[in-house]
Amino acid sequence: MGGPGQSPQPTLDGIAQEVGRIEGKISKMLSDGLPGGGAGGGAPDGFPWGQLIEFLLSIDGPGGYELQGPCDRGPDGELLPPRRAEWGASTGLERNILKRVDALAELIQHHKDLRQPICTPGRAVGQPVTVTFQEIEEA
Repeated sequence: MGGPGQSPQPTLDGIAQEVGRIEGKISKMLSDGLPGGGAGGGAPDGFPWGQLIEFLLSIDGPGGYELQGPCDRGPDGELLPPRRAEWGASTGLERNILKRVDALAELIQHHKDLRQPICTPGRAVGQPVTVTFQEIEEA
């Protein structure tokens, strides 16, 4: 491999060696400490390395949940696209969890908006019937 600015060999072995080298550096950094004195927030140079690592590890990208209604069909009979409840990117464990909880609340609303899965194609057959109920009082 070599010094700075050199690329790994464009082979699987070369790439594997480079990945191993990087993993070794990260492992050494996490076990021995970071520049300036450690992985904790009390580095001698005053920089909160531990907080920086915690922040970087808490970065969460956007995502979403999908709900497909079995009776949700277009005029041609094809299934419509699933309904999505999305969340945006965030940092911090609490924010990540809150965004997902908000997306779940939206997903529940989508579920309420969907037709019940008693989707029988076609029209009802038979004669219309009127049913009348009458209450009988007990004496």
